[in-house]
Amino acid sequence: MCLICLEFELGKNRKMTIEEARKNFSEISLTVDKEHRQEVLDMLDKAEEDELMDQYWEWLFLVDEASD
Repeated sequence: MCLICLEFELGKNRKMTIEEARKNFSEISLTVDKEHRQEVLDMLDKAEEDELMDQYWEWLFLVDEASD
């Protein structure tokens, strides 16, 4: 398993940001087989989507609290 996958298995406890993972992946992507390349891209996309949704919900509740 590649280091990016190992790092992202840690979930919220990971130390590598999505941006760092994408940069690192761009450096090694040609050495990874096509199927795993797609798995990593899907994993990074989902992580980014989850992070954006978390930020949205935090913002939404902060806005809601401010209007009380």
